[in-house]
Amino acid sequence: MEKKKVYQDKVYEEEKYYRIEPNRSGMEMVQVAVLICIAVAVGLVFKEKILLFVESTFDGLLGSGF
Repeated sequence: MEKKKVYQDKVYEEEKYYRIEPNRSGMEMVQVAVLICIAVAVGLVFKEKILLFVESTFDGLLGSGF
């Protein structure tokens, strides 16, 4: 009797979304780290403008009796 060969790398349609490709498994963490760095850099560059906008917005809301 001949044994049937079982293919471990065969991916069925319902399992396709749960498999992670071995060569791309770390890319998501790198993308998240880059986006966080960009957000921090933009925040540091426009810190004064952001604070001025937030303060004027809350002053307007509090001044109007909201």
